[in-house]
Amino acid sequence: MAQLQSELSTVQKNLIDQEKLVVTGQLSASISHDIRNILSTMQLQMKMPGLSDSAKLEMMDEQITRFRVLSNRLLSYCKPHSGHMEQVDMHEILLSVLEMLNAHAELAQITVEIDLNASDAWIMGDRVRLEHLFLNLLLNAVQIVDQGGRIGIQTIDVGEELIQVMVWDSGRGMSLDAQQNLFVPFQSGRPDGIGLGLYSAKQIIEMHDAVIRCESEIGVGTKFVMEFQRC
Repeated sequence: MAQLQSELSTVQKNLIDQEKLVVTGQLSASISHDIRNILSTMQLQMKMPGLSDSAKLEMMDEQITRFRVLSNRLLSYCKPHSGHMEQVDMHEILLSVLEMLNAHAELAQITVEIDLNASDAWIMGDRVRLEHLFLNLLLNAVQIVDQGGRIGIQTIDVGEELIQVMVWDSGRGMSLDAQQNLFVPFQSGRPDGIGLGLYSAKQIIEMHDAVIRCESEIGVGTKFVMEFQRC
């Protein structure tokens, strides 16, 4: 009996190790793909005729921002720590993230709509982790929406104590079955997806004692709704 348990334990460990290797390979391939795309764009822009040096520098700055976005997204996959909690302005964080996202949205030919209506957007939070959270959600939206589509972010008041933040897209939407596995690690609806972005988002939400839910309809789009406690 003891030998059987030992053998089962060894088999289980080997399966886990194999799964880790597969995920590591997928993540490496994804990173490599993103880096190649950014570098290729930089090379093409540098060779474009008729552009002034200042115009080329501006284009390079956009690609450097894309590297910054990639770096932030990778960091968001790390297990959230206790964080540095302080009073932060949610609107300021959202505008900062949207600035980082601009180059991606322009390349994808997607319209970004901003509607920050909450009267009070101050919460206790970790600024870096919150940036990771919204960057992941918005990048997912960019990747789902076709050219000419729309993504957006909105804030509203929910009584006096809560602020609601919504990230939405006009993409293809999801089935109920797909929605049930959204926050499960290594589950992705995209062939090239790793399945860690939404899992990481859920961790950051829980770190802030907040809640998140998904509302989606096939052919209409998807909305992630989050509620945070004001400080």
